[in-house]
Amino acid sequence: MSAAAAHDNVVPITAAATSAIDNWNPGQNLPDEVVIETAAERWSAENQLLGALMYLPVAEVRAILEYVRDNDIYRPQIRHAIEIIRALVDAGQKPEPTIIVRTAQKQPPADHAFPGMTQGWNLGGQGSRYHSFVLLIANAYTNEIGNGTAAWFHAAEVLDDSYRRAFLEHGIRMQQMAEAIADVEDLTDYATGYFRGNLRDIWTRRNQLIKHRQTSKENPQ
Repeated sequence: MSAAAAHDNVVPITAAATSAIDNWNPGQNLPDEVVIETAAERWSAENQLLGALMYLPVAEVRAILEYVRDNDIYRPQIRHAIEIIRALVDAGQKPEPTIIVRTAQKQPPADHAFPGMTQGWNLGGQGSRYHSFVLLIANAYTNEIGNGTAAWFHAAEVLDDSYRRAFLEHGIRMQQMAEAIADVEDLTDYATGYFRGNLRDIWTRRNQLIKHRQTSKENPQ
């Protein structure tokens, strides 16, 4: 996709989907967040969820995103896409691929998605962060399995992964505190507070999502 095409809001999704994901010039020194998509990432729960959301009606996307938060998403570019999808459905608009990439021209990543990079969001041509984003959307839409039918399943997988990462992150933190000879009261307060807070929040949303999915299967509309 040329820079002119991006500028004119003409985003050839089909062409982008057939383009190599790593056709940018490494000499441009892109930030670490712009990564080459591997086969494993392509079939990951996050990628599959992103693709599935683009097939679903607004009401169902909104329902899924009530359980899945932006910070449950690990990959920054997918998190940015979810931010845009959330904004679109909040406005009552179906998150179709072309609409997402056009919206991205005016909605750069939030600070928490690309730390320090918000002001550097560049539409540019091949090799820009925007071009990488367009390829992500195109491939997620093209490689999604089931035309959205597995969206709830992938959403639950995303929350499982979010829970594991949170557990690992704070397990490391507690290990560091213990190795630093922290007071046992501080260790206990930290562990208790975290397990009652962030971990419990993710766990609760995961269980609510699974219950919602099961109820929907038992009572199809």
